[in-house]
Amino acid sequence: GTSPTTYKPLTTSYYSLSAGLFNVGWAWVQVNHLALIPDLTDLELERVTLTSRRYGVTVLTSVLAFLSYSILLEEFEPEGYNSEVKWRVLGIICVGVGMACNVVFYRGMSSVCASKDSEARVGDSLKCLSDELYNEALLPPSGLPSKDDVSTKVPEETRDETITSPFQWLKTPLFYPTALIYMSTRLLINIINVYITFYLLEHLQSPSVTLALVPLTMYVSSFILTSFSKRITKKFGKTVTYIVGGGITGLGCVGCFFLKGSGLEDIGMYVIAVFFGVGNSLVMVTGVGKVNDLVGDNVSTSAFVYGCMSFTDKLSSGVVVLYIQNVRDTKCDDEEGDEDECGLFVRDVMTWVPIVSVGVACAVIVALGDKQKQKEKKQING
Repeated sequence: GTSPTTYKPLTTSYYSLSAGLFNVGWAWVQVNHLALIPDLTDLELERVTLTSRRYGVTVLTSVLAFLSYSILLEEFEPEGYNSEVKWRVLGIICVGVGMACNVVFYRGMSSVCASKDSEARVGDSLKCLSDELYNEALLPPSGLPSKDDVSTKVPEETRDETITSPFQWLKTPLFYPTALIYMSTRLLINIINVYITFYLLEHLQSPSVTLALVPLTMYVSSFILTSFSKRITKKFGKTVTYIVGGGITGLGCVGCFFLKGSGLEDIGMYVIAVFFGVGNSLVMVTGVGKVNDLVGDNVSTSAFVYGCMSFTDKLSSGVVVLYIQNVRDTKCDDEEGDEDECGLFVRDVMTWVPIVSVGVACAVIVALGDKQKQKEKKQING
């Protein structure tokens, strides 16, 4: 009995409230989960390993969600079946898997980790994971650095906790360039993930099967690369690894710009997807690694740092996507918009926004240099 004039505002309000609650819960979990990394270990390579595994599982969940919906579409779709029901079932599946993972997480983590002080964690951080989880290879021992690998420990002079209040971070000069690195990293990944489908549909006008296979190729490539993140970072360092990853992503963006009309559209998009998967994985893992370096041993206030980083990520991505969509709606209007102009606009978005983002992040990382962390510690102590 609800009229159309009242139904739409009520529906919009309902979904807006639901989306808002979801994002509050997601941010709460994300920030605290990230803050656990520096609290679990003082070994830099072990932090990289935990970060890469975390990102790898994040990518894996995207693959699982994609495969689940594919099954719903292909195997369990009666003729004329309401698509809203399939989305509802997919939501239930995702929430169910998430709750199950929460049970495993709380069962597996040892509560003693939170009470260990900094000196107790150094060289003994593997004990922060329960023996059950460790032996069951949910975090394989072969992938974690040895406790005897003293070369990866945080330098002695930087082990003392120097920041005890969250707002002290706002007076820390290194806080802002690190936030810029993280924000730019997340922006380029978000733009690629959001607009790759529009690029395929509106610029390349690809068949519908590529709308599924290309993102899947990107996710699988990213997941595979996370297995090698520790070795790459150990050999080349975070700065070089980030720049290489940014360069690989940039090559993928250049490929997007020149792909149409090259005669290589069919195979080229899959090659570009691999470039995006590998590059995004490298920059994301090392970008979070830079935040871990900033936190150091200041674990009691680390949640504030990750919260601020997450805020810059969501703010920048929201503003940029909102602007892009407003322009896109004008260029891609069904009645007045030109189809070629619409496709070219999406192509430019896929090319220039990620390139500018990764360029800014690389410039900041190079400007900071490898010794910036030690300089910052001296400024705080002085």
